[in-house]
Amino acid sequence: MTNGKNKLPPLVAAIQNAKSQCLTSRSLPSAHEDEAGGNASISLVITLHRSRLLDADNAAGSCKPIIDALRYARIIPEDNPQAIKLEVRQV
Repeated sequence: MTNGKNKLPPLVAAIQNAKSQCLTSRSLPSAHEDEAGGNASISLVITLHRSRLLDADNAAGSCKPIIDALRYARIIPEDNPQAIKLEVRQV
């Protein structure tokens, strides 16, 4: 909070912005049936920008707060492997 204004943390602001864009365009991600009639997952790609790369376990684990925030904001329906396909990249 600076200059007496309520300022949201950057992650919260980004999530709220993404959610409002999805709701405005009526394209809120949701599982849909694929050609075989089963449920298709949502692809979620997170890119980590780090000076020192993490091993795969720690890279995926470091994304948990972001994934949970997306779920609590109802941008993604669930955070289990049946609901989302998670890809974590590092650069």
